Amino acid sequence: MMIAFWLSSLSLLLISIIVIVKTILKKNDQKEQSQNSNISLYNQKILEIDKDIENKTITSEEAENIKKELDKSLSEHNEKSKVVASSFYHSSNASKTIVSIILILIIPVFAL
Repeated sequence: MMIAFWLSSLSLLLISIIVIVKTILKKNDQKEQSQNSNISLYNQKILEIDKDIENKTITSEEAENIKKELDKSLSEHNEKSKVVASSFYHSSNASKTIVSIILILIIPVFAL
């Protein structure tokens, strides 16, 4: 009975260590996805503006102003995302490895 308890405890411990280490070492692609989404949205709006010019619902002068605002908005968003990405998402591999090793050593101690 005691052996079953220790085996189940050990297996749960190993599973938790694997999940934590895998999560820490996982590459975060959120920045790339956000940037790709913003670029596709930008391109979509530019196409809509061009269609509006063709349909003569806006003048080319208005279109240029709208495009300038879009450019400004996209560049501001890119700057904000660079700051957020640099501070939250991109840690060095060395620091991730160190944290993983520390967790691998500490979790079993607290499990006892």
